Amino acid sequence: MKIRIGTRSSQLALAQTNKVAALLSIQYPELNCEIVKIQTSGDKFLDQNLATIGGKGLFLKEIENEMLAGNVDIAVHSLKDVPAMLPEGLEISCFLSRDDARDVLISKDRYNFQTLPEGATVGTSSPRRVLQLQMLRPDLHVVNLRGNINSRLAKVEVGQMDACVLAYAGLYRLNMHSRIDEVMSIYDMIPAIGQGIVCVEHRKEDEKIKQMLQSISSYESERAAQIERDFMISLNGSCNAPIAAYSYVEHDAMNLLAIYSENGKILKKQYQEPLADCMNLGKLAANDMLVNLR
Repeated sequence: MKIRIGTRSSQLALAQTNKVAALLSIQYPELNCEIVKIQTSGDKFLDQNLATIGGKGLFLKEIENEMLAGNVDIAVHSLKDVPAMLPEGLEISCFLSRDDARDVLISKDRYNFQTLPEGATVGTSSPRRVLQLQMLRPDLHVVNLRGNINSRLAKVEVGQMDACVLAYAGLYRLNMHSRIDEVMSIYDMIPAIGQGIVCVEHRKEDEKIKQMLQSISSYESERAAQIERDFMISLNGSCNAPIAAYSYVEHDAMNLLAIYSENGKILKKQYQEPLADCMNLGKLAANDMLVNLR
Protein backbone atom coordinates (compact mmCIF):
# COMPACT_ATOMS: atom_id res chain seq x y z
CA MET A 1 0.00 0.00 0.00
CA LYS A 2 1.17 3.52 -0.81
CA ILE A 3 0.37 6.61 1.23
CA ARG A 4 1.16 10.15 0.07
CA ILE A 5 2.10 12.57 2.86
CA GLY A 6 1.71 16.29 2.23
CA THR A 7 4.06 18.66 4.03
CA ARG A 8 5.72 22.03 3.89
CA SER A 9 9.31 21.89 2.68
CA SER A 10 11.04 23.48 5.67
CA GLN A 11 13.67 21.52 7.55
CA LEU A 12 11.42 21.26 10.60
CA ALA A 13 8.33 20.22 8.64
CA LEU A 14 10.30 17.49 6.88
CA ALA A 15 11.75 16.24 10.19
CA GLN A 16 8.23 15.94 11.60
CA THR A 17 6.94 14.26 8.45
CA ASN A 18 9.81 11.77 8.40
CA LYS A 19 8.98 10.85 12.00
CA VAL A 20 5.35 10.13 11.09
CA ALA A 21 6.47 8.08 8.08
CA ALA A 22 8.91 6.10 10.25
CA LEU A 23 6.26 5.34 12.89
CA LEU A 24 3.79 4.21 10.25
CA SER A 25 6.43 2.02 8.60
CA ILE A 26 7.13 0.28 11.91
CA GLN A 27 3.44 -0.52 12.33
CA TYR A 28 2.94 -1.39 8.67
CA PRO A 29 6.21 -2.71 7.15
CA GLU A 30 4.60 -3.13 3.72
CA LEU A 31 3.64 0.54 3.56
CA ASN A 32 5.27 2.80 0.97
CA CYS A 33 5.34 6.40 2.22
CA GLU A 34 5.78 9.10 -0.43
CA ILE A 35 6.54 12.58 0.89
CA VAL A 36 5.03 15.38 -1.21
CA LYS A 37 6.44 18.88 -0.60
CA ILE A 38 3.90 21.68 -0.99
CA GLN A 39 4.62 25.40 -0.77
CA THR A 40 2.01 27.28 1.23
CA SER A 41 0.97 30.92 1.24
CA GLY A 42 2.44 31.24 4.71
CA ASP A 43 5.84 30.35 3.29
CA LYS A 44 5.59 32.83 0.41
CA PHE A 45 4.99 36.06 2.31
CA LEU A 46 7.64 35.99 5.01
CA ASP A 47 8.09 39.76 5.00
CA GLN A 48 4.53 40.39 6.21
CA ASN A 49 2.90 40.10 9.61
CA LEU A 50 1.05 36.78 9.72
CA ALA A 51 -2.01 38.22 11.48
CA THR A 52 -2.56 40.79 8.71
CA ILE A 53 -2.44 38.34 5.78
CA GLY A 54 -4.75 35.61 7.00
CA GLY A 55 -3.30 33.92 10.08
CA LYS A 56 -1.73 30.54 10.66
CA GLY A 57 -4.21 28.82 8.37
CA LEU A 58 -2.03 30.03 5.50
CA PHE A 59 0.45 27.28 6.45
CA LEU A 60 -2.21 24.64 5.76
CA LYS A 61 -4.48 25.92 3.00
CA GLU A 62 -2.66 24.58 -0.08
CA ILE A 63 -1.88 21.26 1.60
CA GLU A 64 -5.51 20.82 2.62
CA ASN A 65 -6.64 21.67 -0.92
CA GLU A 66 -4.34 18.97 -2.29
CA MET A 67 -5.76 16.52 0.23
CA LEU A 68 -9.37 17.35 -0.66
CA ALA A 69 -8.47 16.96 -4.34
CA GLY A 70 -7.09 13.48 -3.64
CA ASN A 71 -3.50 14.34 -4.54
CA VAL A 72 -2.19 13.55 -1.06
CA ASP A 73 -3.67 11.22 1.56
CA ILE A 74 -2.55 12.80 4.83
CA ALA A 75 -0.84 15.97 6.03
CA VAL A 76 1.57 16.47 8.91
CA HIS A 77 1.34 19.69 10.95
CA SER A 78 2.56 21.29 14.14
CA LEU A 79 -0.71 21.38 16.06
CA LYS A 80 -0.05 24.94 17.20
CA ASP A 81 -0.36 26.02 13.54
CA VAL A 82 -3.77 24.40 13.05
CA PRO A 83 -6.75 26.82 13.20
CA ALA A 84 -9.70 26.12 15.48
CA MET A 85 -11.94 24.96 12.64
CA LEU A 86 -10.92 22.51 9.91
CA PRO A 87 -12.29 22.53 6.35
CA GLU A 88 -15.36 20.40 5.73
CA GLY A 89 -14.37 16.83 4.96
CA LEU A 90 -11.09 16.83 6.92
CA GLU A 91 -10.24 15.72 10.46
CA ILE A 92 -7.31 15.00 12.74
CA SER A 93 -7.07 11.48 14.17
CA CYS A 94 -3.42 11.30 15.16
CA PHE A 95 -1.51 13.21 17.84
CA LEU A 96 2.08 12.13 18.43
CA SER A 97 3.51 12.05 21.96
CA ARG A 98 4.08 15.61 23.06
CA ASP A 99 7.58 17.04 23.11
CA ASP A 100 8.63 19.75 25.56
CA ALA A 101 6.04 22.52 25.14
CA ARG A 102 8.08 25.35 26.67
CA ASP A 103 9.46 28.42 24.88
CA VAL A 104 13.14 29.28 24.83
CA LEU A 105 15.21 32.43 24.58
CA ILE A 106 18.05 32.69 22.10
CA SER A 107 20.32 35.74 22.10
CA LYS A 108 23.35 36.98 20.22
CA ASP A 109 25.41 37.60 23.35
CA ARG A 110 24.18 34.61 25.38
CA TYR A 111 21.87 36.56 27.66
CA ASN A 112 19.12 34.96 29.68
CA PHE A 113 15.77 36.71 30.01
CA GLN A 114 16.60 38.65 33.16
CA THR A 115 20.05 39.78 31.97
CA LEU A 116 18.82 41.17 28.65
CA PRO A 117 19.76 44.88 28.66
CA GLU A 118 17.04 47.42 29.34
CA GLY A 119 15.23 48.21 26.11
CA ALA A 120 16.61 45.14 24.34
CA THR A 121 14.97 44.13 21.05
CA VAL A 122 13.27 40.72 21.08
CA GLY A 123 11.78 39.09 17.99
CA THR A 124 8.57 37.05 17.73
CA SER A 125 5.52 36.94 15.47
CA SER A 126 3.22 35.53 18.17
CA PRO A 127 0.61 37.80 19.86
CA ARG A 128 0.56 35.56 22.96
CA ARG A 129 4.36 35.85 23.28
CA VAL A 130 4.19 39.62 22.80
CA LEU A 131 1.60 39.90 25.57
CA GLN A 132 3.56 37.78 28.05
CA LEU A 133 6.94 39.36 27.22
CA GLN A 134 5.50 42.80 27.90
CA MET A 135 3.97 41.58 31.16
CA LEU A 136 7.34 40.22 32.31
CA ARG A 137 9.57 42.99 30.96
CA PRO A 138 7.68 46.16 29.89
CA ASP A 139 10.98 47.75 28.94
CA LEU A 140 11.65 45.32 26.08
CA HIS A 141 11.12 46.34 22.46
CA VAL A 142 9.28 43.46 20.78
CA VAL A 143 9.55 43.30 16.97
CA ASN A 144 7.95 41.06 14.34
CA LEU A 145 10.04 38.04 13.40
CA ARG A 146 8.98 35.40 10.87
CA GLY A 147 10.68 32.68 8.85
CA ASN A 148 12.00 29.20 9.52
CA ILE A 149 14.16 28.45 12.53
CA ASN A 150 17.47 28.91 10.71
CA SER A 151 16.48 32.26 9.23
CA ARG A 152 15.29 33.53 12.62
CA LEU A 153 18.51 32.47 14.29
CA ALA A 154 20.50 34.14 11.50
CA LYS A 155 18.74 37.46 12.13
CA VAL A 156 19.74 37.28 15.79
CA GLU A 157 23.33 36.36 14.93
CA VAL A 158 23.80 39.35 12.60
CA GLY A 159 22.40 41.71 15.22
CA GLN A 160 19.03 42.61 13.71
CA MET A 161 17.70 42.03 17.23
CA ASP A 162 19.17 41.16 20.62
CA ALA A 163 17.19 37.95 21.09
CA CYS A 164 14.25 35.91 19.89
CA VAL A 165 11.77 33.50 21.49
CA LEU A 166 11.15 30.13 19.84
CA ALA A 167 9.50 26.83 20.71
CA TYR A 168 11.79 24.31 22.41
CA ALA A 169 10.19 21.45 20.44
CA GLY A 170 11.30 22.75 17.07
CA LEU A 171 14.92 23.11 18.16
CA TYR A 172 14.79 19.67 19.77
CA ARG A 173 13.52 18.02 16.60
CA LEU A 174 16.36 19.61 14.64
CA ASN A 175 18.98 18.68 17.26
CA MET A 176 19.79 22.35 17.91
CA HIS A 177 19.65 22.27 21.73
CA SER A 178 23.05 23.92 22.12
CA ARG A 179 21.76 27.20 20.69
CA ILE A 180 19.32 27.71 23.60
CA ASP A 181 20.29 30.31 26.18
CA GLU A 182 17.32 29.83 28.51
CA VAL A 183 14.32 27.53 28.72
CA MET A 184 11.50 29.73 29.96
CA SER A 185 9.17 28.74 32.78
CA ILE A 186 5.83 27.32 31.68
CA TYR A 187 4.21 29.65 34.24
CA ASP A 188 5.94 32.80 32.94
CA MET A 189 5.44 32.04 29.25
CA ILE A 190 2.38 29.85 28.75
CA PRO A 191 2.82 27.97 25.46
CA ALA A 192 0.70 28.15 22.35
CA ILE A 193 -2.28 25.83 22.24
CA GLY A 194 -1.03 22.44 21.06
CA GLN A 195 2.63 23.46 21.19
CA GLY A 196 4.95 20.45 21.16
CA ILE A 197 2.40 18.16 19.48
CA VAL A 198 2.73 16.91 15.89
CA CYS A 199 -0.64 15.96 14.40
CA VAL A 200 -1.81 14.28 11.22
CA GLU A 201 -4.82 15.42 9.19
CA HIS A 202 -6.74 13.26 6.71
CA ARG A 203 -10.00 12.99 4.78
CA LYS A 204 -12.92 11.89 6.98
CA GLU A 205 -14.00 9.32 4.42
CA ASP A 206 -10.69 7.40 4.60
CA GLU A 207 -11.52 4.98 7.40
CA LYS A 208 -8.58 2.67 6.69
CA ILE A 209 -6.10 5.55 6.89
CA LYS A 210 -7.81 6.76 10.07
CA GLN A 211 -7.27 3.37 11.70
CA MET A 212 -3.62 3.37 10.62
CA LEU A 213 -3.04 6.84 12.06
CA GLN A 214 -4.72 5.98 15.35
CA SER A 215 -2.22 3.14 15.80
CA ILE A 216 0.60 5.70 16.26
CA SER A 217 -1.43 8.27 18.18
CA SER A 218 -0.95 9.14 21.86
CA TYR A 219 -4.05 9.24 24.07
CA GLU A 220 -2.38 11.71 26.45
CA SER A 221 -1.56 14.09 23.59
CA GLU A 222 -5.04 13.78 22.13
CA ARG A 223 -6.62 14.56 25.51
CA ALA A 224 -4.39 17.61 26.02
CA ALA A 225 -5.07 18.77 22.47
CA GLN A 226 -8.83 18.53 22.93
CA ILE A 227 -8.81 20.45 26.22
CA GLU A 228 -6.58 23.23 24.88
CA ARG A 229 -8.39 23.50 21.55
CA ASP A 230 -11.79 23.51 23.30
CA PHE A 231 -10.51 26.51 25.26
CA MET A 232 -9.52 28.27 22.03
CA ILE A 233 -12.74 27.42 20.20
CA SER A 234 -14.92 28.50 23.13
CA LEU A 235 -13.19 31.89 23.10
CA ASN A 236 -13.48 32.06 19.31
CA GLY A 237 -9.70 32.37 19.38
CA SER A 238 -7.37 32.79 16.43
CA CYS A 239 -3.70 33.50 15.90
CA ASN A 240 -4.61 37.22 15.98
CA ALA A 241 -5.70 37.00 19.62
CA PRO A 242 -3.33 36.87 22.60
CA ILE A 243 -4.42 33.46 23.84
CA ALA A 244 -2.46 30.57 25.33
CA ALA A 245 -3.27 27.39 27.24
CA TYR A 246 -1.32 24.40 28.47
CA SER A 247 -2.79 21.30 30.11
CA TYR A 248 -0.86 18.84 32.25
CA VAL A 249 -1.52 16.07 34.76
CA GLU A 250 -0.42 16.46 38.37
CA HIS A 251 -1.56 14.49 41.44
CA ASP A 252 -4.39 12.70 39.60
CA ALA A 253 -5.81 15.99 38.40
CA MET A 254 -5.79 17.77 35.05
CA ASN A 255 -4.49 21.32 35.25
CA LEU A 256 -4.91 24.07 32.69
CA LEU A 257 -2.73 27.17 32.66
CA ALA A 258 -4.37 29.83 30.55
CA ILE A 259 -4.07 33.46 29.56
CA TYR A 260 -6.37 35.57 27.43
CA SER A 261 -6.67 39.24 26.57
CA GLU A 262 -9.76 41.06 25.36
CA ASN A 263 -10.52 44.79 25.06
CA GLY A 264 -7.29 45.68 26.85
CA LYS A 265 -8.05 43.40 29.80
CA ILE A 266 -5.82 40.43 30.64
CA LEU A 267 -6.72 37.35 32.66
CA LYS A 268 -4.20 34.66 33.60
CA LYS A 269 -5.42 31.73 35.71
CA GLN A 270 -4.85 28.10 36.56
CA TYR A 271 -7.78 25.66 36.48
CA GLN A 272 -8.06 22.11 37.77
CA GLU A 273 -10.48 19.18 37.46
CA PRO A 274 -10.28 15.53 38.63
CA LEU A 275 -8.60 13.40 35.98
CA ALA A 276 -11.66 11.19 35.64
CA ASP A 277 -13.85 14.18 34.77
CA CYS A 278 -11.57 16.60 32.93
CA MET A 279 -12.67 16.64 29.30
CA ASN A 280 -14.78 19.79 29.73
CA LEU A 281 -11.94 21.68 31.42
CA GLY A 282 -11.15 23.80 28.35
CA LYS A 283 -14.74 24.92 27.92
CA LEU A 284 -15.17 25.62 31.65
CA ALA A 285 -11.99 27.71 31.73
CA ALA A 286 -13.03 29.70 28.65
CA ASN A 287 -16.49 30.41 30.10
CA ASP A 288 -14.92 31.58 33.35
CA MET A 289 -12.62 33.94 31.50
CA LEU A 290 -15.44 35.38 29.44
CA VAL A 291 -17.47 36.05 32.60
CA ASN A 292 -14.55 37.76 34.31
CA LEU A 293 -13.42 39.85 31.32
CA ARG A 294 -16.81 41.26 30.33
